[in-house]
Formats: sequence, C-alpha cells, structure tokens
Amino acid sequence: MSLILGGSPASRLRPREIPPPPAPRKAGLARRRHPRYPTGRKTGESGMDWLIWIGAAVSLVGLAGLVWCIVLVWKARRAQLPDAELRERVRRVIPLNMGALLLSVFGLILVIVGIVLG
Repeated sequence: MSLILGGSPASRLRPREIPPPPAPRKAGLARRRHPRYPTGRKTGESGMDWLIWIGAAVSLVGLAGLVWCIVLVWKARRAQLPDAELRERVRRVIPLNMGALLLSVFGLILVIVGIVLG
C-alpha cells in the first residue's frame, strides 16, 4: 500500500497517479492478425501478387521454349541427317535454347521478388 500511496507521511494523504501501461510495440512490417486468417492477411491482399503471377507465366513460357528446343534437336537427330547438317541445325537451336533459359530465369526472379516484397 505504501508503494501506491507514496513513501513520506505527507504523500500518504493523496494517492499518487499510476501511469498507464505502455502501448505494445508494433513491428515494422507486422500486420494485425485476423482469427480466420492466421497469416494476418486475406488471400490476394498482397500488393505483389500480380508480380508473382506474371513471373510464373514468364517462367512457364521459358520452360515451353526449352521443351521446344529439345523437340527440334530430337527431330533433327531422328532424321538421320549427315553430320555437317546436324551440327548446323543444332547450332541454330542453341541461341533459342539460351533465350528460353534466360526467360525462365527472369520469370523465377520475378516470382522471388514478388514473394519478398509481398
């Protein structure tokens, strides 16, 4: 009781004000949690969802390009072409293969950036 009323006899006559408890600190990026959504946000609430979907689409286009390059080389090998002509066809497919691989990597980078920023 003396802690609330104070230590000296004069201060015991009037109660000392107890300061309110400090407000809870909020983390920099923390969101208020909703009981229905344990992650604290609704599906589609992130501003970067569109970036994730665009990145996935770009990555799938790159993957389709890689499959197309594999089919082109496979057809050239099955055609029993002479060595020089087979090398020429494979040489023409290599830039397409590298472009498709680069497109797929860019798509994955967009997905990662969307996840990190979302």
